[in-house]
Amino acid sequence: MQTNQKNTVVILGPGRSGTSVLMELLQEIGLPETGDFAAANEQNPRGFFEDIEILNTHKQFYEDVAVHPMLPLRETAFESEAADKCKRKLKGIVERRFAETNGGIWGFKDPRTNALLPAWRQVFTQKEVVPKYILALRDPASVAVSMGRQNKNGKAMAELVWLSRVSDALYHTGGNCFVLHYEHLFTDKAEQIMSSLAGYLGLQTDKAEAAVQKVIQTSLNRSVSESYKVQNPHVSNLYSVLRNIEGPIVEELKEIQESVQNIRSDLNNHMGWVDFANQQYGAISSSGPSKEAFRALECKISELVEARNQLVCNNRDYKAQIQNLRKDLRKQRMQVIYTGNSERANVENNSKEVKSLKNKLVSQEKRNLKLTNSISYRLGKMLVDAVYKPGRNTLLLPFRVIGLILSKTVVKKWA
Repeated sequence: MQTNQKNTVVILGPGRSGTSVLMELLQEIGLPETGDFAAANEQNPRGFFEDIEILNTHKQFYEDVAVHPMLPLRETAFESEAADKCKRKLKGIVERRFAETNGGIWGFKDPRTNALLPAWRQVFTQKEVVPKYILALRDPASVAVSMGRQNKNGKAMAELVWLSRVSDALYHTGGNCFVLHYEHLFTDKAEQIMSSLAGYLGLQTDKAEAAVQKVIQTSLNRSVSESYKVQNPHVSNLYSVLRNIEGPIVEELKEIQESVQNIRSDLNNHMGWVDFANQQYGAISSSGPSKEAFRALECKISELVEARNQLVCNNRDYKAQIQNLRKDLRKQRMQVIYTGNSERANVENNSKEVKSLKNKLVSQEKRNLKLTNSISYRLGKMLVDAVYKPGRNTLLLPFRVIGLILSKTVVKKWA
C-alpha cells in the first residue's frame, strides 16, 4: 500500500452478524475505530460495529426513494435528488473519517452498502479514495434459516435477499474483492485467513494470531445446524463457485461475472413485482405516522435500548461486585476461624502457664513460711536487730535467745 494513497475498507455481505465478527477482528489487527458505533442488543450483545452516521444516511436514502431495504434498487434511483443528497452526506463522512485517522485507512460495514455501492463509488472517485472490498459470506442455507426466524418473511424471501445483496456486491465491485467465509473463522483456518487479509489490506499481519485468539469464541458462531436445502437455483449455482474461493477472486472471475449478469437479468425481468411491492410499502409508509414522528419514535426507542443496555452492564458490574464481596467474606470467615483457633490455643497455653506459676508461688510461700519459722532465721533476726537497732533490742537479746531455746525444747518434747 502506497503511503500517499487513501484507503477505505468496505465490508460487504448478506447480513450483519458475520460482518460484526470480522470488523472486530480487523480492529485487532490495526483498523482504527472511527465514528460512533451503534449500540449492542440481545441479538448481538458485543455490538454490530456499525458507524451510526453511515447507517442513518443509508436509512434516509431508502426512506426518500420509498424503497424497502430488503428489495432491489433500480439504477434510476441513483439519478434522483435523494441520491444527490445521500452523496453529499457521504462525502462529508469520508472527509471526517480521514481527518480522524490523519489520512490513514479506516473502514465500515452495513448490509445496505451492497446496493448503495454506485453512490459510494462516485464519492470515492471524487475524494481519490481506493476502496478495499471484503465480501463476507455465509452459507445461504444458514442465512435463510436465520433470517427467516428473525424477520418472519420466510426462507424463500431470505434466499432472494442473499442473492440480491451478494450479486450487487460482485457486480458493483467488478469482482475486485477479498472473499471470506464466516464459517471458516471458527476453524483452524482462521489465523491463516486473517494473516492473508491483513496483507491484502496493508494491516499488521503479525497480529493475526492474537486477534483470532482474543475475538473468536464458540458462542459467536451463528451458523445454523438445522438441515435446509436451498431452493433457488441461482443461489445454489453462485454459492457453489464462491464457496471454493478464500481470498481475492482471480481464476473464477469470468465465471462469476457471467453468473452475476444472468442473475441481474432475471431480477430485472421481475422488477415489475418489485416496483409493485415498493409502491405498497410507500403507501403504507405515507398513510402511517409522519417521518418526523417516526424518527422521534426511533430516537426514543434508541434511548430506551441504550438505557436498557446500560442497566444490563450495571447489573453485570453489580453481580461481579457481589461475587467479589462474597469471596472476601469467605476469606474473612476463614481468617476469623483460623485466628479463633490460634487464640484458643494461646489461651490454653496461658492457662497452663498461669497454673504452673500458681503452683510455684504456693510452693515458694510454703518454703518462705518454713524459713521464717526456723530457729536460725529468728535467731539471726534477733542478732541483726541488736546490732542495727541497739538499745532495747540489745538489752532484750539475752532474754529472747533464752526464750527461743526454751520454745524449741518444748516443741521437741511434745512432738
